[in-house]
Amino acid sequence: MLEKIKLALRLTDDIFDGEIKALIAACKADLKMAGVICFEDNDPLFLHAVTLFCKANFGFANVSDKHLQVYESLKTPLRLAAGGGDV
Repeated sequence: MLEKIKLALRLTDDIFDGEIKALIAACKADLKMAGVICFEDNDPLFLHAVTLFCKANFGFANVSDKHLQVYESLKTPLRLAAGGGDV
């Protein structure tokens, strides 16, 4: 997943790998708190949510709010798709 997120962030160097790994872990923790119980790295919706979270928190100041809004809107579908409960 790290390489896919780096590609989405337009990064080729390894200098930010630690920060990106921490953001991926934070996203998974946030989704878990929201009731998402299943993480599959190859799930396109899950990958999109992680990408949006990373873009929102990595420093794209001019569009970070939009990324965060879309990420927040994906939490419920992810929870429901994994059988995490009703809205």
